[in-house]
Formats: sequence, structure tokens, C-alpha cells
Amino acid sequence: GVMRGLEGRAEAVVSTFNAQNVANTLWAACVLSTLCVAEDASPLVHAVATRLVSLGEADMFNTAHLCQLHQFFVFCSVEGERCVVALDDVRSLRDACRLAFVCSKTAPSAVQQEVSETLRRMGLSVEDEARCPKSGYSIDMLVHHSAPAVGGERSCGGEGWAVEFDGPSHFLASSSRAPTGATLLKRRQLQLLGHALVSVPYWEWAACKGAGEREQYLRSKLGACSPSAAHANA
Repeated sequence: GVMRGLEGRAEAVVSTFNAQNVANTLWAACVLSTLCVAEDASPLVHAVATRLVSLGEADMFNTAHLCQLHQFFVFCSVEGERCVVALDDVRSLRDACRLAFVCSKTAPSAVQQEVSETLRRMGLSVEDEARCPKSGYSIDMLVHHSAPAVGGERSCGGEGWAVEFDGPSHFLASSSRAPTGATLLKRRQLQLLGHALVSVPYWEWAACKGAGEREQYLRSKLGACSPSAAHANA
């Protein structure tokens, strides 16, 4: 019922949407897609994406909106049947959105670095802030059993784990510890692209006392997520 109401309202006012309205609404629809059954968001996405095509120019959007739209374009690529409007006419906008997204700065926290160092002490190969070539997402730690061959490059979508340290900003400011929309969307899109995604919530890491407990915790998290199964389901 909520989705039907949103669709009806969007159809009534979408012709008045400015760049911010379009970017915010398409991003929100992508987040809703992590919670709704497949067909629920399609009419809403179609209505607003049609307005996006009519706007079309990258200079109408600020950096934050370009990043939101990039996540929408990733949504279209991994869940194409749910975006029923042709977006080929906005190719230059798509390029500008990806550029803005990949140029956004990432700064690993001291606690994230602790996780990375622990994984290395376990004998694993760790690439910090690895960039997913398909989506442009920065993955906190791309983890493999061994280093790549000399002269070779690792594929972000191959065998291994995408480990995300989820600090307080990744969760809503409530006692429920529910992930934010941005966190939900990143998780879903990386998983659909074949990554074996491992989330390390900050409170679970803080509960580990000493190096031994931390290593045991990470072994358990990695062991519960199969890279082969994730890659096969992509």
C-alpha cells in the first residue's frame, strides 16, 4: 500500500522534480529495493528515471547527487529487469557519476586498521580500500588466502572475501543497531556482484579481548561465508 501511494504521488509531481529531487528519490528507491519484493519498486523507479533522462546534464547535479545517481546506475546494471526505462541517452551523465563516486575520499579508521592487521597476522593476503571494478565501491579489505602471482592482478569479483568494518556511522542512531540505507545498499550490490561479503560490526569487534579472541572471531566470520558460493551466484 505504501509503494502504491508513492507511485501515484510520483506520477503526479515528477514533472516538477529538480536535480536534487530526482537524485534523492532514485537513491531512496534503490534502498527500498533491499527491503521490498522485486516488482514493488519498478513503477516508482520508472517514473523518476524518465525525469532523469529529461534532465540529463551532469552539471545540474552536485557531487553528492552524482554519487547517489551512480548507485542507481549500479542498481540498473545488477537488477536490470527492475529498471524499465532506457538510460543509453545519459551515457555522459553515467560517466560523470562514476567519476564522482570513485574520486570520493576514503579514510580507514584506526579500528579498521586493527582488523586488517589481525587478518595479516593470520597469514591472509589483505588489500586495503580495494576498488571494485564493476561498481566503483571501495571495499575496506579484500582478503585472500595468498598473494596474487607476480605480475598478476586480483579480480575483485573472484575468490576471496570482501570484509567491511562497520563502525557507528553505518548504523542508525538507535538501540536497534539497524544498518543505514547506505550500508544496506552497498551490501546488497556487492553481494549481487559476486562478493563474499563479511561484515564486522564495531560492537562485536570491541567485545573481543586480546589477539587470540580477535583471530578466532575473524576465522568464524570468514568460515561462515563461502567465496565460491558467492561467486557462483553472481
